[in-house]
Amino acid sequence: MLGVVVLGGVSLVVSIATGLFLSGMIGGIVAWLWFGVVIAWLLLWGTRLAVRASAARPTLAG
Repeated sequence: MLGVVVLGGVSLVVSIATGLFLSGMIGGIVAWLWFGVVIAWLLLWGTRLAVRASAARPTLAG
């Protein structure tokens, strides 16, 4: 799960930098919004997957 967060943060920074330097301010804003939506979706998906996996795993309490 930490890997997803780190990867999301890195890709967000890269997308902002790429958008600002290669496409100008408008491209940077669009890239930031697009990757923000994608990263939010990935984090929600990863969280749901982790919750399902932990719920299906048997515990010592039974």
